[in-house]
Amino acid sequence: MMAVLLPFIAYAATVDQQDVVDSIRVIDVDKAGQLQFSGPIAIRYDLSADSVYTQQLMAIQFQLDSNDAYISLRIDIEPEADESYRLLGIRKTVLPETSRHRYRYLFKVLYKTAQSGALALTIPDLIYSEGGRDNYRLRFASQRLQVKPLPEYLPPYITMSAVDLESSISTPATWYRPLDTGRVYYWNIVITGIGLDAQSMPDIRQQINNKPGLRFLPPILSAATEVSPDDSVQKIRYSIPFIADSSGLLQLPDIRLHYFDTGKQRLVSKHYVQERLTVLSATIFWLLILVIAAIVVMLWRRLRQPVSRACRNIYDLYHARRQLQHAQTGQQMRAAMNRLGESLGWPANPTLSEWLQYWRQDIHLDGSIADHVHALSAQLYGPASKSDDVGELRALLLSTLPKQFWRCIKASL
Repeated sequence: MMAVLLPFIAYAATVDQQDVVDSIRVIDVDKAGQLQFSGPIAIRYDLSADSVYTQQLMAIQFQLDSNDAYISLRIDIEPEADESYRLLGIRKTVLPETSRHRYRYLFKVLYKTAQSGALALTIPDLIYSEGGRDNYRLRFASQRLQVKPLPEYLPPYITMSAVDLESSISTPATWYRPLDTGRVYYWNIVITGIGLDAQSMPDIRQQINNKPGLRFLPPILSAATEVSPDDSVQKIRYSIPFIADSSGLLQLPDIRLHYFDTGKQRLVSKHYVQERLTVLSATIFWLLILVIAAIVVMLWRRLRQPVSRACRNIYDLYHARRQLQHAQTGQQMRAAMNRLGESLGWPANPTLSEWLQYWRQDIHLDGSIADHVHALSAQLYGPASKSDDVGELRALLLSTLPKQFWRCIKASL
């Protein structure tokens, strides 16, 4: 599969001469920008930029095609005191069978300098080894590079690319599982930068200071560079041990990151507010557990009988309403009304006048229900010719379920 290269500034490239020095074949490459075939290998290199700031990293991108499946590559250069080179990891891809070579190796060399002005950038020699033997030395002609000085208001070692921060606690504190006093916990911080090396990343250790109730121990640092097809990602991981000395809500120190945006040519500051930690000593924590358990037991003893009565009343209310739904005669309606009243906490077997009084007091003050109750009384105790139609009374009694439900709960207390 063909590897995709970044859009680098291109130059014309040729091979001027090939020599053999100390049994190592030397290939001199004067220019950059195109794939140059030379015997069993092909080489190309590109510059990521022709103008940078001092201390800003730029990349020299190399592409090497070969039929050797297992090779090692290293750079050979003696940098000046105010400049640095760093070879990143090599990425290997297999080329299509129709290609002249079988394998392609892609890698970068990061470069930065503290000088400013028009410089002749020295491209480091590349040593090609296979089977433990150095086979080729690739030598590259120097390239022109314009290095701009930093603005005067910036410190000399400001970070020259965007950075971001993520943090977490090894054991997250929650309201039901607070941190304990006297124990060691770890505050994990990851700072990520694009196109940076470990030396260019911001150092936050000066911002981690003891606070009331919090003690910080020396942090553990690790640096890792992740090489992607488009750029390199630098990550600095801090593992900061700390001890909480007192209970309460404790605030971790805020973190500030600063970097220079080379594209917009301005200083950017980021402020990261850290979370509050809930801390309780083991003694206070277990004391609270005992107090909560005692309150639960006390409430259970206090509410056991009312809850039992409420459940019974709700059960009776459900069956009383079902009995009302199936009542067709005055006698059936009277029995259902008695059961409904008992579920609402009223005395058993009241007269219809007393039942109407309880209804108006606890459920609904409605004048129309009195007419229906009086009609029911006439059906039950009047001449036999009275009608047994109880449909309207049943509808009124079934229409006030919410008030009946809450009356059940109230009657149980």
